[in-house]
Amino acid sequence: MIKKIISLLFIYASIAFFIPALSSAQDYNSSDSGINSGSHGLHLRGALGAGQVAWGYLNDSTSRGDLGTGDGSNISLSAMYNFTLVGFEFNYLGGNIKDLEWTENDIDYKSTGSGHYNVYDWKLGAKLFTEPGDMGYTFIFMGKRYWNTVRKQDTREWDTFVDNTDVKYEAKGDGWIYGIRDFSTIGSNDGTAFVIQSGLYFGTAPVTSFKIDGIKQTLPDKKDSPTFGAELGAGVAFQNIGLSVIGGLRGEFNVTTYEDDATGDESVFGFGNSVFFLEAGMMF
Repeated sequence: MIKKIISLLFIYASIAFFIPALSSAQDYNSSDSGINSGSHGLHLRGALGAGQVAWGYLNDSTSRGDLGTGDGSNISLSAMYNFTLVGFEFNYLGGNIKDLEWTENDIDYKSTGSGHYNVYDWKLGAKLFTEPGDMGYTFIFMGKRYWNTVRKQDTREWDTFVDNTDVKYEAKGDGWIYGIRDFSTIGSNDGTAFVIQSGLYFGTAPVTSFKIDGIKQTLPDKKDSPTFGAELGAGVAFQNIGLSVIGGLRGEFNVTTYEDDATGDESVFGFGNSVFFLEAGMMF
């Protein structure tokens, strides 16, 4: 209960901090107008990604589950508001899960089906190393993360065998992340500049609920629950109007492992993605 209260207080405080953004971001006067000038700023970003998705559940005690990689795509949306050095950012990541393939004991498996995942981050941190007229900055943050995912398996195939048993997996979780994102520009503040965007974060966001065919599973004690992600991209920024276009590679992964103290059996659930992305951003 205490953990839940702390999480809610963090989110409510962040929302209260973000509310003035739409009006305050316009509070520039003629003497301090422009990108990263004055006390307030707003950075909006949206990206489309395509590449590989990883998704899996494996229970060693029953050998039931599916684990593998396949094609996938996602969408990422974010908004960051800052007042002087203090910044708040909300991120949403949503993607689809298609057929999965993997190899186990020299046997190739395929799981046909479909699903999706959603990740919500509320970040609070420091926006550093800004200069008037320059879009560049560094954001060091901590954040609250919530996620959920659903996948319906239609068939499971190996060699010449086909298992047509439908299985539906549902999972959700939450935790905390810590990281840094850098947006660096090289070029004129009055025109076009070259941009390098990079980021790295880590934390824990374990499974809090897991269901198979609608039945909630009783899982052993958590052993580990790492989550991590990174990105690297480059593009152009039109600094006189606050517009940027960036392409690159980003990925993240979230894993929860369990171990039964009595039997030593381990269960693993995880999902993630690695995509090439194209992102457009607008800074005010």
